[in-house]
Amino acid sequence: MVDPKKSGACVTTVPLVTTLSIKTAPDPVDVLEALGTTDERRVLLESMGNSPDGGRPPTVNKSVVVADPLLSLEARMGEVTWDILQERAEPLLSILAERLSLPEGYDYSSTRLKASFPYEPMKGLMSDAERIASATVLDALRATAGLLVDRGSTPFASGIFGAFSYELVDQFETLPPRAHDPLDEPDFSFVFGADLVVWDHELEEVFVITRSFPWEEIIDARSRHRRLVHVVESISGGDSSEEQKAIEPSGMEGGDEITWTASLDKADFEDVVRTFLEAIREGQIFQGVPSRSLRADVRVDPIELYRSLRKYNPSPYMFYLDLSEGALVGASPETCLRVQ
Repeated sequence: MVDPKKSGACVTTVPLVTTLSIKTAPDPVDVLEALGTTDERRVLLESMGNSPDGGRPPTVNKSVVVADPLLSLEARMGEVTWDILQERAEPLLSILAERLSLPEGYDYSSTRLKASFPYEPMKGLMSDAERIASATVLDALRATAGLLVDRGSTPFASGIFGAFSYELVDQFETLPPRAHDPLDEPDFSFVFGADLVVWDHELEEVFVITRSFPWEEIIDARSRHRRLVHVVESISGGDSSEEQKAIEPSGMEGGDEITWTASLDKADFEDVVRTFLEAIREGQIFQGVPSRSLRADVRVDPIELYRSLRKYNPSPYMFYLDLSEGALVGASPETCLRVQ
């Protein structure tokens, strides 16, 4: 787990912030798309809510685009791998190793760090505090999230952005063996970002944030900041692009119908539901969520798919995550936790 004595090992950064008016700023999705010409990984998080009186259509509250992520980190069965995405981030790996108090012999180079964490279900009765304090792959995320400390206040902190797989829960609960994953997805996949573009629709401001490292020439940091500001300012603002680019949810370009293939047919899925109901009656479980996956071959850019979700299903929890192995796109009415 993260050593509390060494978790103070971190990097103090100097934030550079430019504030723009949201009235002339471009749409966040357009900025995400523009940054895709240079960024290997792309992240957009948004929250959209209804007006208090319900008299107006849903409006976006906040949008966050991660520009030039510094690190990627991925976990598979207790093995966590960090990869450098930007050259200026190379010194961060040795600091991560110190924060985690990794034993001698861990795999480390100038561009990659690998470490092993316990990967087996927690046994016996444990309190929530004991579970949280136990060493797990989540320590890798805790150590990474707290790598940077800003000198002074900023509108938005640096941090990790990504997704967990459902299967990760088998580290905390005793479960049957995992089912075959045709996509071979990791247990979690995240990027660590420090340079951000943040839209605050309540303040009607857009913050372009970059961070200068101690080992970085300030002139280089300022140049990087100016480039990011230029990307944002060079895209014309306005709402018309959203209406023009959003695809219809019922099909693809050209009016083609989408054919879906399910991992379980209707009869098999109903059998699963009956099994759950019987388990509830017998007191084995108090709830369950039967599920099946749907697959379709489409010729739609994931960004355009996100535009449509955003238009037709505005939600408090929306995301576009392109973490190199494909894009994860979603819009959900459920929020697990909100901290401000």
